Amino acid sequence: MEGTPGLEIIGLDELFAELGTSLNASSKFKFSEAIFKEVIQTSDFARLHTIQTGVEHNDSLLIMEKTKQWGFLKKSSTVGCAYNECSLVDKITGKVWNPHKYDCSITFCPTDVKFTANWRTFWGQKCNEFESIETGFIAYLKARIAEVVNDSYWRIGYFDYKANPDAEYAGIDGFFVQWQAIATPSNTAQRIVITENAGATIADQLNLPADAAYNYYKSMYDKMMLHRSIMTSKAGLRIETTRTLATNYLHYLQNTREISCCYNMNHDGTTSSGYSFENLNYMGIPIIIINEWDEIIQKFLFETGDVAYKKPHRAVLTYDANRVVGTCDINALNNFKVIYDPITENLIMRVKSSLDVQVPIESDFILAI
Repeated sequence: MEGTPGLEIIGLDELFAELGTSLNASSKFKFSEAIFKEVIQTSDFARLHTIQTGVEHNDSLLIMEKTKQWGFLKKSSTVGCAYNECSLVDKITGKVWNPHKYDCSITFCPTDVKFTANWRTFWGQKCNEFESIETGFIAYLKARIAEVVNDSYWRIGYFDYKANPDAEYAGIDGFFVQWQAIATPSNTAQRIVITENAGATIADQLNLPADAAYNYYKSMYDKMMLHRSIMTSKAGLRIETTRTLATNYLHYLQNTREISCCYNMNHDGTTSSGYSFENLNYMGIPIIIINEWDEIIQKFLFETGDVAYKKPHRAVLTYDANRVVGTCDINALNNFKVIYDPITENLIMRVKSSLDVQVPIESDFILAI
């Protein structure tokens, strides 16, 4: 049987015997081709962010900040056909990309109880969706690796920082690092301090006053309208928030508005409600819950010996184009291979990625933290 050049395709029968199936020679060849060339093409993180490809180290972030130019046109000269000299003063951000490489390798033994059990559960639920058990097995690997890679992108994109003493996580400066560096506590035009974040214990931090989130969201909106009202014309303007804050805001609305005035035929409280996580907004600006933020803060950033979370309440008011993810190409963001080792009879899954994030227009966000 011919195989991929340089690849000896043996041992797959033993692997699939452990998983409860078998492969003929033709299937082994097709399977080996698939696992060596597989690339994940989709990711929730990529879908929910502006992605700029073709990014290499020290490339310019080619996003222009447009400014109002009230004096661009001037009264025409009365002498001949002379024109006034005018100029555009729009500014390139002046920022450069500095992507870091990330990778991971994980080895599965086919007799691993958890691996085998999870695979059999997956196959039992999904078997009717695939032409063969081989394609189902590939789909299982893709789905699981895609999940954990996507988890890491949320951590890297928002929470990693270059000065991390743990070298394995000292990659790029994520969005929260950049936002806090720009909107320092003294930058009151862009920063709202959430006082409960300084609580000495988790209980103190989570003990939000009934109107806390309402006041924080209102302050974000007020600061935008006072200092940067042009943001209201930007596509995708929204408040992104932790679930802890959003829940506090929803309860405030339910207690102050829903009970007192707003049950009706359309929102009767039984079939639907005008107040729900899906409908949250402030002054028409959507409030979007980022569940990943809560989970990373409470599970990944929370270390042994900690008695309080690291700023569990967070929100940012900005728009789509002012939060950009850079990579050399979309495949580099999601590249993943599965390799069968005929010597050890293990499956080796490897992921490589290249990633950076940037805030192009530093004046166009309001941070509550």
